[in-house]
Amino acid sequence: MAVLRKRIMDGVQGVPRSKGIPGFSEFADRFLEWAKANIEKSTVKLHRVNVADLKRYFRGKPLTEIDTGDVEEFKVWRSRQLRKNGKDRPVSPATLNRALTTLKRRICSYADALGINVRNPVRHVKFLKESSGRMRVLTIEEIEKYLAALKGDLRDFAILASETGGRPEEILSLHKVDLHLEGPFVSLPGTKTAGAERDVPLTEAALEVLRRRSEKSPNGYIFPVRRPKIKNKEVGHVESLKKAHERIIKKHFPEAPFVPYAFRHTFATRCVQAGVDLPNLAALLGHADVTMTMKYVHVQKEQKIAAVDKLEKYVQLAKQFTLHAEGREEKEPPIAEPGDEVTYYDNLGDPVTIVVPQFSQQSSESTVEAEKPSSL
Repeated sequence: MAVLRKRIMDGVQGVPRSKGIPGFSEFADRFLEWAKANIEKSTVKLHRVNVADLKRYFRGKPLTEIDTGDVEEFKVWRSRQLRKNGKDRPVSPATLNRALTTLKRRICSYADALGINVRNPVRHVKFLKESSGRMRVLTIEEIEKYLAALKGDLRDFAILASETGGRPEEILSLHKVDLHLEGPFVSLPGTKTAGAERDVPLTEAALEVLRRRSEKSPNGYIFPVRRPKIKNKEVGHVESLKKAHERIIKKHFPEAPFVPYAFRHTFATRCVQAGVDLPNLAALLGHADVTMTMKYVHVQKEQKIAAVDKLEKYVQLAKQFTLHAEGREEKEPPIAEPGDEVTYYDNLGDPVTIVVPQFSQQSSESTVEAEKPSSL
């Protein structure tokens, strides 16, 4: 929060302090104007949607008069609203929580930076519990099934998302200048914060997609717009593949749906399973610290079993070491014969199996002769 306040303060230098108490709608619009010049475009787009919902409820109310009770009533009101996609379902907890986040961490922080004496009304408000059903780790089989049902933009997007861990908006806004064949690596633009910009090494699958699409692109974008819309003509790349993704989910994954962001979570979890440490994973994902990275790592059942198995073996090894150190071995270990498999545990508790080597009869006799004392 201190970092956010500093960013806001840096952005409002020279802006005159508010002399009166603004209404919520007026101040929310003022915040959006500030955000356009100081926050990433994709984040501003999200805040604009949230502000629209907040203004519908708090319109006409002075900013400083909004209290915790008002926010709790907003939660009840918003949770009863239906989704805009026409599925006759109420808005999700995640949608409501995003609106609360905009009010708490952005609008109120901006007011504080401007010297408006406003007490954060969301400070003691409990956020709704979000379902993680659509945000999960995909299996190898699920990704293969997904790719087999695709072609074109969505298929190439899925490959890049699962192979680089990039955010959907980062991948869709890639330009051929971001591709570096000498690495090879790709420079992801970092749509959340400036610190999220990063270079990610490429797998063969990701490199093939980027090289092929960059060579055929008419305007340099990896996912170019083929039929520009009347609105946002200046945007030269595809901004969303959500509708195409939802068609595939409805047809092939009705019982186990997931959102495109699940590819990023899958990438993170696979990296941990492969032994990548958290600081390096945070760098690959574009996180400022590992605290956020931990939210992307989903521990699988097999990993839990393996962890407990390691613990059990470590305890057994520790007991053996203690008995040996105290001279309380209960029995002599059996003597291994040539050809026997012998298993021991390394310092991490992992089993290591070796085979006692065989020695030829001639080698054994030579050894015995060599050990006989020479006659005087």
